[in-house]
Amino acid sequence: MPGPAANSSNAKTAGLSPAAAALLASMEHWAKIRAQAMSRRSMGKRKFERLPYTGSHVRITLTQPNGTRSDFVVVTSDLSAGGISVVHAGFVHKNTPVELHLTDLMARPRVLKGAVVWCVFLGGRAHALGVKFATPIDPRQFIEATAVSKAMNAGGEDDVKVSGRVMIVDDEELDRELLSMHLAEMNITTVACESIEAALKQFDKAPIDVAITDLNIGAERGEGVITSLRSRGYSGPILVVSSETDKSRIDNLLASGATQVFAKPYRPPELLKVVSQLLAAIPMPASDAPIYSQLEGVLSQPGPVIKFINTARKRSEELKKAMDEDNLETVRTLLKTFQATGAGYGFEIVTDAARLALKQIDASGAIAESKDSLRRLQMILTRMKMRPSAGDDD
Repeated sequence: MPGPAANSSNAKTAGLSPAAAALLASMEHWAKIRAQAMSRRSMGKRKFERLPYTGSHVRITLTQPNGTRSDFVVVTSDLSAGGISVVHAGFVHKNTPVELHLTDLMARPRVLKGAVVWCVFLGGRAHALGVKFATPIDPRQFIEATAVSKAMNAGGEDDVKVSGRVMIVDDEELDRELLSMHLAEMNITTVACESIEAALKQFDKAPIDVAITDLNIGAERGEGVITSLRSRGYSGPILVVSSETDKSRIDNLLASGATQVFAKPYRPPELLKVVSQLLAAIPMPASDAPIYSQLEGVLSQPGPVIKFINTARKRSEELKKAMDEDNLETVRTLLKTFQATGAGYGFEIVTDAARLALKQIDASGAIAESKDSLRRLQMILTRMKMRPSAGDDD
């Protein structure tokens, strides 16, 4: 889908050093991948719908805290009335003032002011930036009307509104980051692990809903991830991503406990659809195992964590009452409290679950549309415990 008018590929790199040209090509690559991920988002779920706006090289001016202004060339990814996503060759702090120098369809220069609202590492030096405009715009001034119509009508009858916690096990950092980015676009919480050992440590800290593992993890085999998770009591879906074509190896993976084997190389929309379907079938956390604080062994006294657990359980009852009474304001207040406090006491899963529920409520404006995520949070709150000491009876 075309963005604003741009010069030919040769013209883009004219006068650039080989290193600069390679960096620009890398940014273009990541912009296309990000646009693909965004194409999986259902229309009508956001205040301002994002539209593909790829391949345009635009100048941005960033204002640093000390007042210094610096110009950079970025590659656009997607555009909405409220903001724009771009790929930039560096990290940028949240709330950094931005001026974007765009060209509209009438070839007129436009300067749009805003601020960075998020920054996500992609790979190499590439970072995706989300910029919120100070004043909403009309995307049709920058994107052909037919392209806007096509994107708006490409909605997703097959799209499923899902939530969950997905573990990614892969020894390749770039692959972990890429899949995490795609899942984050769907508001799915991810935990990335580079080894079987790391995966088991994370699983022991907090439950997961879906596990995605590569076939080979360094010198270890994917079957090890499967059997290790199953032996820990995990009964949820395990998706193996592999280029393996040997039927006997695939049969062995399934016999080990894999739910499905997904072929490499894969198209992100296809893999995300499978993950969505798996998550959609899990209304509650997959495991009933206790959830222990990640601060255990760090704090000299467990008192503060125990107090938090007891308080959280009382507030869980308040949350249930507010849901029954359809008291939106009280529900939002409690969710903000859980989001702000959970991670501080070693329960990052509480913060993640509260954040997701809050996002869904803010998007829909109704408790009924967010009941699955709210019930999920309640289940998590009831499972928080302190691990028994060696001398305690089970």
